[in-house]
Amino acid sequence: PDLVVHHKFERSLQKSIKRNYMYGVGNARMKQKFPERGISLFPFPLLIVGLSILNFVLLENLKAFIFILPLLVYYEWTLKAFRDKNVSLFVYPYIQFLLESSNDVGWLNQFLFSGERQ
Repeated sequence: PDLVVHHKFERSLQKSIKRNYMYGVGNARMKQKFPERGISLFPFPLLIVGLSILNFVLLENLKAFIFILPLLVYYEWTLKAFRDKNVSLFVYPYIQFLLESSNDVGWLNQFLFSGERQ
């Protein structure tokens, strides 16, 4: 119980996106190996992408809403930006969206296109 583990990660956006993609791949491999496991996808990127597609197909006048949707979905960052009066924090919802999306893309790519399902 007293064990402490330290992980060393490079703090670049590119490395974080790749790492999250690989987490998604690993989670999909676990699903393939253990089919009873749940699906481990982040729901908000799927929601945002789905609404974006719907927006461009049917409701072209909601482009501004789609752009601000990450600010609403990941509202903790938006509230913190207002509370701390720190404009740079408004970028964080978009970064979180990118990281969760890369996880989902890794998962979907591995699960749907790898051909390793049992």
